[in-house]
Amino acid sequence: MGRARWWPGGVDPLAGLGRIKVVSVDYRQGPEHVFPAASEDVEAVYRALLKQYPAKNIGIYGCSAGGVLTGEAVARIITRKLPVPGAIGMFCGAISELDGDSAWVAEYSNSASPSAPCATS
Repeated sequence: MGRARWWPGGVDPLAGLGRIKVVSVDYRQGPEHVFPAASEDVEAVYRALLKQYPAKNIGIYGCSAGGVLTGEAVARIITRKLPVPGAIGMFCGAISELDGDSAWVAEYSNSASPSAPCATS
């Protein structure tokens, strides 16, 4: 979630890697708009997508504030008793140490073969 122009050339590396269609939600932000405006925007887009695709074929993910918004939107989707998306990804939504499988994600998403886990300090 967020603005597609954040990625160089407007291309999301996860979409390129998986050859998947991506819809970027240009959600309302503060201070002009208050909670739950952004979650409402994500829900509206999700409802529109459900008219074209089964929930199992829809994924919702975001990075940083978009990662937090993903969690908020999915909670909203569950509360509204909508079908749950087939994939949910919350990247960089909290401060945590990268180790294990997470340490390899950055290099894969940039279409490179990982040589070693990311440094965390």
